[in-house]
Amino acid sequence: SRGCPFKCDFCFESRGVSDVRTFSLERIKAELEIFEKHNVSQVFVLDPTFNKNKERAKKILKMIAQTTPEIHFTFEVRTEFLDREMAKLFKSVNCGLQIGLQSSDPAVLSNVNRFINPSNFKEKIKILNSENIVFGLDLIYGLPGDTLAGHLTLKDFVKHFRPQKTEVVTYNSNGESIFTALDPKWARLLRKFNGENTLSRVIEALKLQYKGEVAEFIEFCISSGILEPS
Repeated sequence: SRGCPFKCDFCFESRGVSDVRTFSLERIKAELEIFEKHNVSQVFVLDPTFNKNKERAKKILKMIAQTTPEIHFTFEVRTEFLDREMAKLFKSVNCGLQIGLQSSDPAVLSNVNRFINPSNFKEKIKILNSENIVFGLDLIYGLPGDTLAGHLTLKDFVKHFRPQKTEVVTYNSNGESIFTALDPKWARLLRKFNGENTLSRVIEALKLQYKGEVAEFIEFCISSGILEPS
């Protein structure tokens, strides 16, 4: 499908029409047969809410399991539409899931028109783990209202879910620095070292300027993917 019914401010999909346009199941089956015929090894499904229409998603998963059992698929899904039956169908397919959490702070999410029920999110992730589903979580640092403390809280929130991977991206709104939510001293440093992502190149300068606070700053940079731990 194309389009998205949600209006998350940080997402490209929200810039288009709110209608969701779907391909027919007949077309999907025909394309799966072409993939199988030509020995395609991987498919990334560019559908930001693959499982919003739960019954349609389940039909497609059954079709994939029957038609292309060896091809690896990656799906973008939303946890609020997951259920046990769907998790079992994902398990029957050679696939991985990518889930957008973005933040665990309701106030931050509200600022970008994104809403997640933390307790419901936890329960749905438990279902995935109980079925041994491979999944990753997408996080965003620097959303309006975000702070270093909030980011560290998010790390604690995420680690209990045991995702196979976690992708952290930084938020850039209207050309502004992605770190405007930080304390000004950290923001200045990050602007200064923007693109200089090897830890050994900046650590001495940080020690000279901030001494005891360096550990806190480095922990933030590594956890956010800004610096490489080398």
